[in-house]
Amino acid sequence: MKSAAAERERVIEQWMLRVNADGEMDRYDDLHLDQIDPAWKPKGTWVNAALEAHRTAVELRTAHMRDVLVVLAFSLNRRPAYPLNDRRALEAALDWSPPSLYLFRRGAEPWRQPGFVRTEQLNPAIFGCGEGTIAAFDVVFRQRDTEELHRSIYVTA
Repeated sequence: MKSAAAERERVIEQWMLRVNADGEMDRYDDLHLDQIDPAWKPKGTWVNAALEAHRTAVELRTAHMRDVLVVLAFSLNRRPAYPLNDRRALEAALDWSPPSLYLFRRGAEPWRQPGFVRTEQLNPAIFGCGEGTIAAFDVVFRQRDTEELHRSIYVTA
């Protein structure tokens, strides 16, 4: 019987290879935490689980020699406090949607696209990571075909 970690790695790897091969990267085909492991459905698990999933995806990207950016996205409530300085503030700001993984071509990151009205780099220490390990961005953007603003945190490696 496979361990939970091995099964999570299998799910992430299958998603990553499919997205990279099928052109689904351009359609922003994401992988939510609860699709990786149903045990990660409760909101209280999201930050730790998301960081674990992101680390696994980065390791798989390296193992498969893919030249893509692995992005972890946290969707936030409408008006969380600025700035998010610590993990507790981040956890309080999460909305109803579990965090998800994305793959992007380098240089085609979403925060470089039209519709993003604010992009602020965050200190990765709020995730328990040191400088240079990851980069994190607090972004505000408009969804396509709407004027409604949304806020997310993107973690990249």
